[in-house]
Amino acid sequence: MGDNELFDKTEHLYDMLQGKDLPEGYLMADQPNLTAEQAFSVIWFLQEHLGIIPQSFEKCDNCGALFDSNCAGHIISDDHEDDRWYKDCGLNPEDIAPHEGKCFCDNQCEYKYLTQRRRVAEEENEKADVQDVNPQGTAGLPGKCSGGFHG
Repeated sequence: MGDNELFDKTEHLYDMLQGKDLPEGYLMADQPNLTAEQAFSVIWFLQEHLGIIPQSFEKCDNCGALFDSNCAGHIISDDHEDDRWYKDCGLNPEDIAPHEGKCFCDNQCEYKYLTQRRRVAEEENEKADVQDVNPQGTAGLPGKCSGGFHG
């Protein structure tokens, strides 16, 4: 069986484990209904422990699609600092380093994932800055009740 055929069958397994439609001509009583993460855990076990599925089959950490890393996609590794693509996209090494080991089926998914994570980190930093400026909350601010009377 070639890798393309095996990849197609692995996708069918992944879908079946999530309760999605079975390939034409197949019926199953008590079909599992796992999450995408749980379904991929089964595939991972078949890869790592049993060696039935090639280790190059990965799940995209952005869209959840399966892909063959020998043919497409990208896995973030520790050599990201020299990758011009990240710099061209406006991403700094500190944006990428926490995500080493993440897998993406294409550049678009990788870019979406990394920019979304950067936005979340920026929002969290802004919230932390606001809390540092006003650690007591809103007490004593104009228009807010501070427990006294208006004069």
